[in-house]
Formats: sequence, structure tokens, C-alpha cells
Amino acid sequence: MSIQNTPPLQTNRLTLRKFTQSDLPALLNIHSDKEVNKFLPMFPLKTHTDAKTYWENQYAAAYKQKQAYQYAICLKEDNIPIAT
Repeated sequence: MSIQNTPPLQTNRLTLRKFTQSDLPALLNIHSDKEVNKFLPMFPLKTHTDAKTYWENQYAAAYKQKQAYQYAICLKEDNIPIAT
């Protein structure tokens, strides 16, 4: 059996997939909300540069590994990440 890094998954309503650089605005939106990030061990992101650095360290690095699971959770209707 071949192990795939973050294989895409789908439900009736959602798509779970890898984050891409084109998702940086959505990633910033998700991680800049102070209330959403209240219990996370990090500070909310404030800029596009913060989002890009976070994407590079958290997602792009994980996608280079043999096995990892770092999902963008998207509504099927627009494929824009709404959560991680």
C-alpha cells in the first residue's frame, strides 16, 4: 500500500485538501481572528507576510515529508479554506 501525504478527501459538503500559496488570504483570515485563535499556542497572524511564513513552516514543510496530514477544509461550492 502506498502512503500519500495529505490525500484529498470529500464529503457531500466539504473538500479536505492541501493548502496552496493561493490560499494565503484565506489562511490569514482564519488565523487572524483573535477569538478563533484564543486557545491556540500561537499569536494571531496580522499580515500577508505572516501568513506566507506560517504556510511555509506549517504546511509546505509538512507536504515535503513522506507522510503528513495538514488539511485545508473547504466548502465544495467555492473551494476556499474555512478552517484547518
